[in-house]
Order: sequence, then structure tokens, then C-alpha cells
Amino acid sequence: MKNATCQKAERVRRTWSFNQGKIVLNLEDVCYFESYQRKTAVCTDSERFRISTTLRKEEEDLAEERFVRTHQGFLVRIDQIKIMRGCELILKNGVHIPVSRRNKDKVHQKLRDNG
Repeated sequence: MKNATCQKAERVRRTWSFNQGKIVLNLEDVCYFESYQRKTAVCTDSERFRISTTLRKEEEDLAEERFVRTHQGFLVRIDQIKIMRGCELILKNGVHIPVSRRNKDKVHQKLRDNG
């Protein structure tokens, strides 16, 4: 089922491996990726899946898909960003994502370029 707050993106399907097998998602359903204690998760509005990859690999693979690295532990789909407040993003689904000082200017520029 299509997540209500995820905005339309190109219909690109991606497959990831995880403990229970494989997951296939449309990129338009992905809100962000999070890495914590060497584990990576792909997050939609309603679900979170731990996947077998690194955030760096996802960042490289999704460079052309309107994602931005906001912090060492987060990769966010640009059209999911509702507002940038200081060093924090608030996504359309209400999730708060940190923005590192190092990435703040890059995130701000991406928002201007894609706004």
C-alpha cells in the first residue's frame, strides 16, 4: 500500500537483502536510511527494515535519486523534508533527523536546488 505522506518520485524499485530474505520497495516509499551501531535500516512512513548494506553504499547508489546525507547516520529523501530548523530536519511524517555542522551547508543547498 502506498504511504500517504511519501511524495511521488520516479517509480524506481530497489531490492535489499535482510535477515528474513529480501525486501523490494519503490524508492518513493523510502523516507530515509539510518545507520546505528554498524546496522543500516531503510525507513518508510510505517515500517523499518534492517538491511544488509552500508549507508555509504546507499549514498553512492542513490546519488541521482534525490537523497542527501544529513549526518553520519542518516540519508534522507529530499522531498520528504518539511522544514530545516538549525541543525535538524523535520520530515513530513514528523520524524526529526539531525544535520551535522559539516553537512549543514550541503543540505541547505540541496533544498534550495530541489525546492
